[in-house]
Amino acid sequence: MRDWVRLRWHNARLGLPRLVTERKESRHHPIERLGSAFGGILMIGSPRAGLVVLAAAAVEPAHLIGALLGLLMAEAFLRSIGSADPGLQGAVRANGILAGIAAAWLVAPMGQPLHVAVLFILLASGAAAVVAAALARVLVHAPVPPLSAAFAIVFGILLTILPYWAQAASLSDVVWPFPIGATGWLDSFLRSMGMILFSPRPVTGLLVLAAMMLWSRTMVLSGIVGWIFTVLTAELLSGFGFQWMWLISAHNGFIAGMLLGAVIYLPGWTTLFISALAGVSASILTLVTQTGFGGTGWAFQPLPALITIWVAILALSARSVPHAVVTSQRRDLPPEYAWKRAMLAEARFGAPEPLVAVPLSGTLMIGQSFGGPLSHRGAWSHGLDFEFPHDGGAPHGIYGARVYCPVAGVVELICDGIDDNPIGVSNYSQNWGNHVVIRMDQGFWLMLAHLGRGSIVVGPGQRVAVGQELASVGNSGRSPTPHLHMHVQAGPLAGAPTLPFKLANYLLVATGPDASPIWIQGGVPEAGQWVRAALRVPAGFSLASGLAPGVALWRVTSTGRIPARFARFSPSEYLSTTLDPAGNHCVTDGRGGRLVMRADVDGLRVHEIEGRPGLLLLLWSMGLPIIPYCATPGLTWNDRYSPPPVTWGDFVGAAILPYLSRAPLKLQLRCTAISDDASREMLVESRVMAPVDDGPVSIKARIAALKGPVAWDVQFSRGTIVAELVAFEPGMPA
Repeated sequence: MRDWVRLRWHNARLGLPRLVTERKESRHHPIERLGSAFGGILMIGSPRAGLVVLAAAAVEPAHLIGALLGLLMAEAFLRSIGSADPGLQGAVRANGILAGIAAAWLVAPMGQPLHVAVLFILLASGAAAVVAAALARVLVHAPVPPLSAAFAIVFGILLTILPYWAQAASLSDVVWPFPIGATGWLDSFLRSMGMILFSPRPVTGLLVLAAMMLWSRTMVLSGIVGWIFTVLTAELLSGFGFQWMWLISAHNGFIAGMLLGAVIYLPGWTTLFISALAGVSASILTLVTQTGFGGTGWAFQPLPALITIWVAILALSARSVPHAVVTSQRRDLPPEYAWKRAMLAEARFGAPEPLVAVPLSGTLMIGQSFGGPLSHRGAWSHGLDFEFPHDGGAPHGIYGARVYCPVAGVVELICDGIDDNPIGVSNYSQNWGNHVVIRMDQGFWLMLAHLGRGSIVVGPGQRVAVGQELASVGNSGRSPTPHLHMHVQAGPLAGAPTLPFKLANYLLVATGPDASPIWIQGGVPEAGQWVRAALRVPAGFSLASGLAPGVALWRVTSTGRIPARFARFSPSEYLSTTLDPAGNHCVTDGRGGRLVMRADVDGLRVHEIEGRPGLLLLLWSMGLPIIPYCATPGLTWNDRYSPPPVTWGDFVGAAILPYLSRAPLKLQLRCTAISDDASREMLVESRVMAPVDDGPVSIKARIAALKGPVAWDVQFSRGTIVAELVAFEPGMPA
């Protein structure tokens, strides 16, 4: 009873409905919005780190006033156009702030009346906001992002029409001595960081660097590489007699190296090399702009960085091996964690290839797989041939079996009038025989070939769903024995080159007397393997899909030595489960951790783990990364796991993870028991296939209806943890 009262008090204190909107409302706080706007200047997604950027701008009071006026003008423009696009909003605010700072830098030394200075700043930032919105619209489908191009255009115009102001502003800046020794170069580096905000002061640069360090150490590393190679190139060119103000423009190399090496593309050794090349390019382009246009004002322009970034993006868009340099899809995350998430997704799900369901019922044998020696070669190497197993029965019993649609899409074309061949005879004049081609919703086309004459029950233009009957297996075309051929192709016509794909959600059927089936989330079975579609089992589906929102109270005990990563717990722990607007389950632990699960077509899958999760969320992400709907006693499956940052060492070490060859951990999971009675419980054991010193040897989970996990039994090399659900109060779906 005491535990139940504690749970009710905890639920009331947290406010379950409030948890659903807590993350959304936090960004609407004025201070949070201010930090987000200033962080956007440096591609920083943390409002707190953005406030440090604001503090850096405040080193020069005039610059702070200009930045705030620029943000005010940007907000007014956004309200006037009513845009809800987050990308457009961020670009308008960042360019407005930069234009406001630049305008304040220009007008401050001129002694203009206050109202004139304010009007000048508002006009400049307003123009930058308008140009930023226009560029975002024009470049919406272009491979290059607008970045700070709007600010560069407006600032360039100001430098052109107000050369005396630019000269006065340049002369009013602090003295920048040429660096001598390590201390001198450190001072120059910090001044370069300050130049991003038009303030070549070490304290400004230190605050800018601190803001970026708070957000991403990997981003800073890539920028430093770009800056170093900018300096080295400038020193080399100076030796050839070129004279220009390269020191005050070295920040261009930092910006280009940072964005190309860690933000636009996922960090790694290749992008670190690109950062170095970006530094070389920025240094040369700075020489070109200063020599070609003249005047010291252009030294403050970000044009060298912009041109370097755009040229690099266009050049890399022509790469034939897309995995050599991977475009980041999560720029709202620090680059090291975006890289980690992408690597874990690739390890779990492989390359982003089309997913195709098993098109036949029952147990099947793969006659030919990818690269099959008989006919799966050359431009048509990616294909699967399905037969019935030759286990003493009729070898050609698949003839006449119903073929079901393996993808959602629209029927592109059919061929239904070719006669079936006698056994042992092929029709080489019509290789594919009777076939159906479907334009898939996920892109590309799917072909099912060698169908029976007159068996196709769909027509061109008809929308089809997964599992819908299409035809029957025949023996037409280049087919000496009845079988079903399936492949994904690049075009709609028969004979188009094939493309890689994955068979999704199937069971690998073992042939031994005591062997258990293996569930495969997505893969390519080999020739000779037996497979069948993984159908939903009522008990497993109910347990996986029926997780209810609510608040749970847990009791945790431990014995022996527990690794630091798993030691963040108290005797009583709480978990709060809510549903977001998309229907995802979001589990929070009150320690800054958040687990996001999604009910996919094949199971309840962990998709994200955020923040600094405590023990229970770590166990959930590692012990139950997915609960398949097809779970039965004895079923095994594999998954991958990458531990989230928990200790301070994790946060520091994450910066170098993209440059180390560390693959996510391999997990093997097994359903040891499942009940179909009133208790409706499932037991799952997870083991790390290559145990690590700071990880568990095994994790046993007990899952109950509505509540999800209700018990954990964790074995370490020198200790154990036992966690049990004490009380659970269901909540209303939000």
